[in-house]
Amino acid sequence: EVAYDEAGNVTEIRRLDADGNPKDAPDGDLNDFGAWAVKEFTRNDSGEITAVSIRTADTGAAQASVKRINIGYDANGFPSDLVLFTPGGKQSSRLLYQRDERGNVIEHKELDADGDITEWNRRELDEWGNATLTEELDVDGQVEERTLSTFKDDRLVSETYEYANHQP
Repeated sequence: EVAYDEAGNVTEIRRLDADGNPKDAPDGDLNDFGAWAVKEFTRNDSGEITAVSIRTADTGAAQASVKRINIGYDANGFPSDLVLFTPGGKQSSRLLYQRDERGNVIEHKELDADGDITEWNRRELDEWGNATLTEELDVDGQVEERTLSTFKDDRLVSETYEYANHQP
């Protein structure tokens, strides 16, 4: 069952059993959100999704919140800041994206609940949007791994891998 706002945007998706009661989707179903029965979408005035609440079916009258995701956008309208929360409402992680003018991700950082970097990578792209340089960085921004990719007519023809701690 899907609910829409006046502009035709999805505001809620419910998985229902034959009796019309919320029913959990299997773990990993639909974008790896885990088991869920209801997804609620909050939108801004531009229709962009600013929050998603994901809930499981509860044996009682209420539903238990599984997780919440808050979404921030850059000046071009692309998602750039995702904050994930646990069922208890505590921030569990944060994903930060820098994008080029076409919306391609050129830098990605993942932070833990304390704001410490757990993953960081950046990319340089060609005119087709192919990643010609991909770098995995440590928490201090030092390159740990680099992949150089060569394309011809939008086809990958070679890749070279470089590792910071590689010993011959």
